Amino acid sequence: MQRKSQLVLLGGPKAVQSDYRDIFKWPIITQEDESAVLEVLRRGAMSGTDVTEQFEKEFATWQGTKFALAFNNGTAALQSAMFGCKVSVGNEIICPSVTYWASALPCFSLGATVVFADIDPETLDDVKALAVDLNVAGKVLHEGGKVFTYHNHQIEFRRFEGRLMLEVLYEETDPRYLQGEIDTYWVQYGGGDPVAWCKQLKDRLPLLHMKDYIITAENKPAFAEIGCGNFIWKEIVTAAEKSGCEWFIIEQDVCSGDPFQSLKLSFEYVKGSLCF
Repeated sequence: MQRKSQLVLLGGPKAVQSDYRDIFKWPIITQEDESAVLEVLRRGAMSGTDVTEQFEKEFATWQGTKFALAFNNGTAALQSAMFGCKVSVGNEIICPSVTYWASALPCFSLGATVVFADIDPETLDDVKALAVDLNVAGKVLHEGGKVFTYHNHQIEFRRFEGRLMLEVLYEETDPRYLQGEIDTYWVQYGGGDPVAWCKQLKDRLPLLHMKDYIITAENKPAFAEIGCGNFIWKEIVTAAEKSGCEWFIIEQDVCSGDPFQSLKLSFEYVKGSLCF
């Protein structure tokens, strides 16, 4: 499957239609953040490393690891990760086109080539071709002792000749080579049932992305903290556990306030209501 469109520089349509101002609403700076920065400035320690080293130590402890290495931003972290993987001239990095520029820039700085790719099937044959590619990639990873999982969004709930795209992907692949990574929010957004999908992927669901779903005062769907939305989580978690799920990942794409407060709310709900 290959489809090319005319570049916007040559009169083609823009790949990203969203208002750029909607992208730059992060990070949310709290009073705690401001106080920490002012403390460093007032003691003239801008060139010091004590705060960074303390952060690395605490972060490593929190993660249960021996080491942690801090970077000034995510772009630098990506570049270092690629450097550690020996990405250089002659290598290619596959990257989705709907992303932030930092996903691609580190590749260029290391001399590698960026290959943009996205899923945009038009026919059932296109979906089956994708399944073949996933199966091939999963076999390579399986033979290397790795598990290849597929994370859905809403696009996989389109129908092709009466068949859901997500169903085709799992039916046309070997369970050894492609496992599930169900995202509860996007299943609901696409018109599916998270509980049903957890049951459907029995012995094929090592990971579950837990995101709650709510309707705002503007009658629009939105992300919510776990337990603050409309999902019946006990049913979802029970179904996932019966299908063999081992990793329950709390995630929230967009937060209405402080992300750490959202994380706290989700954590407290999971600890108090789902750990049984």
